[in-house]
Amino acid sequence: TSYAYPNPQNSAEQRKWLPALGNVDAPVLVMEFSDIFCSHCRTFNLDNLEGILQDYVAVGKVRYVDHFFGFSQTLELGIVEAQLCAAEQGRFFEFKHALFQTVDVGNFNLDRAARNAGIDMRLFNVCRDDDRYESAVQEMVFVDNMDVNATPAFFVNGQKISGNRPDEIRRLIEEALASESSD
Repeated sequence: TSYAYPNPQNSAEQRKWLPALGNVDAPVLVMEFSDIFCSHCRTFNLDNLEGILQDYVAVGKVRYVDHFFGFSQTLELGIVEAQLCAAEQGRFFEFKHALFQTVDVGNFNLDRAARNAGIDMRLFNVCRDDDRYESAVQEMVFVDNMDVNATPAFFVNGQKISGNRPDEIRRLIEEALASESSD
């Protein structure tokens, strides 16, 4: 999804880019803001995201976008930059899921998460060592954060939902789809 950061999968394109799943023309856009160390974010991603992806994204009804976000610990550890490095290999969502799993079992490890996500470790480490996304991360988190100050936060066609509320996300998706079909 175009937004305005360097596109990790095409460095020649200098446009904003956010990782996304689903049809670019889907009638509903869901945007997620989460932090790897947020327990409610972890619960949503490990227990609820897959159902939303299956029920709405896989059938072309929803475009699911992840907005890079992180609080101080996540930024200090370079996690958001590492996510962009994973995105270079087309493995953003797999890496994020693997990160949540490592935190869930109490053994946070970036490299283990990267290996579990099927990432080429040589390319991943070169990307991280280069700090190629450092300035973009600062802009994403501190400037283009849509005034999000707590996680998880979601926007369903622009309507904000705060907290791990999958039923509310589904309700707003259904309302948007019903509104779309009645137009």
